[in-house]
Amino acid sequence: LVGCERCNGTGSKSNSQPATCSSCGGRGQVKTIQRSMFGQMVRVSECPACRGMGTVVTNPCPECRGEGRVHGQTKTDVEIPAGVSEGNYITVRGHGNRGIRGGGAGNLIVEFSERPHKNFIRHGSDILIDAKITFAQAALGDEIRVPTISGFAKLQIPAGIQSEKILRMKGKGVPEVRSQRVGDQLVRIIIVTPRKITRKEKKLYEEILSLENNDSLNDF
Repeated sequence: LVGCERCNGTGSKSNSQPATCSSCGGRGQVKTIQRSMFGQMVRVSECPACRGMGTVVTNPCPECRGEGRVHGQTKTDVEIPAGVSEGNYITVRGHGNRGIRGGGAGNLIVEFSERPHKNFIRHGSDILIDAKITFAQAALGDEIRVPTISGFAKLQIPAGIQSEKILRMKGKGVPEVRSQRVGDQLVRIIIVTPRKITRKEKKLYEEILSLENNDSLNDF
């Protein structure tokens, strides 16, 4: 609900002045007295005739029918704090529904939801990502480039690393809201088995296989 432009939010046609409410005498409240065996009970409530305003519109605006507000839409810029997550919300004061006949506006509640990313998986302030490497890189070690939320960065792969091993990149995660701490990026290593190999690669793999002692890998 936004202010009516036709009457400038007054609710009155042609800027006519509202009249004092006859039901409450301009107080905006009415009293009701209930009698019981315990005595009298006095109840004070909002006047239903003027909705607590103390005045009534005698010549209502045809656009808003005396409300001083109409249904509409507005846009506003919202500053998103770094590190917000699914379900977090912020309050934008004064951007909610407009009150009756020039009354103050309520607040706008903005709730955040996160769209899934094709590479990154968020765990609190940490970021998880999979990095695929070859057998040779796993055995000998290597330096690879991996994406982070702030761009690509170099990651050192130690020799002899195993598949599913997680390497930690300090400070490459998400900032925590209202904190100086920044999370880490967790890189899960995936060793890829090639589906197709060349003749030269096959010969090299056969040579490596002949040198390996495969019996020592199992206890049976």
